[in-house]
Amino acid sequence: MHKTSLPAALLTATFLALAGPVAAQSGLGWTRFEDPALGYRIEVPLDHYGQDGAADASGIRTFDALDGSGQLSIFGAPNTDDLSIAQLQEAVASSGQIDNVTYRASGNSWFVLSGYDTDENGRELVVYTKFLFNRDRSAFAAFEISYPEDERSRYNPIVTRIEKSLRAPAPV
Repeated sequence: MHKTSLPAALLTATFLALAGPVAAQSGLGWTRFEDPALGYRIEVPLDHYGQDGAADASGIRTFDALDGSGQLSIFGAPNTDDLSIAQLQEAVASSGQIDNVTYRASGNSWFVLSGYDTDENGRELVVYTKFLFNRDRSAFAAFEISYPEDERSRYNPIVTRIEKSLRAPAPV
């Protein structure tokens, strides 16, 4: 499927101490995940991805679509390197996570990157990631979703709902 992690150095420095999110049912096949350590939350459509995704050692929780068509990762971390929004955006953009970045947007507390990558079968994937900082920029929460380009119309409402549900961590 798709590569699921940022550069190892960034992950190691940023995510190792995190506990995984706790799931709370919110109806209609969507489940809200809340991270007890950082306080961020996000909704995931378990009717599309199945039961909770496994968290790796760095605290990234990854969900694979039940039909194999896409992948979703959610995570958060303290901003231990005191990176600005622009600095973290550039680190993610240059990480190779998205082979061809075609869209960038940012605001006072967030940024989005989107573009294309290919899976191990040579199929073109859309990759979309959003990072949301808390007020004092001491921590952030994020998600990354990838799916086949030819399934964009099916995934657009999923991406929109996930994006709207993402809430920033509490101040660290």
